[in-house]
Amino acid sequence: TVPGYDVAGVVVKVGSQVTLFKEGDEVYGNINEKGLDHPKRYGTLAKEKLLAPKPKNLSFVQAASIPIAIGTANYEGLEKTALCV
Repeated sequence: TVPGYDVAGVVVKVGSQVTLFKEGDEVYGNINEKGLDHPKRYGTLAKEKLLAPKPKNLSFVQAASIPIAIGTANYEGLEKTALCV
């Protein structure tokens, strides 16, 4: 298992209450909401609210890099404006 928070991939199975995605959808996101609790296999489990459809013009690697880049940019912006100490 390769633990981490930023993910991109193809949905292989959905739960009975999932409404936003179906098997075969390409998605990306940040699963830091308990993303490392008991990892037991390759792949990841994620709540649908933590994922978004992968833009068609991005590779999986590019899409997986979006969450950390956005988080860093937000933090840097807040730090530079002295809103974050």
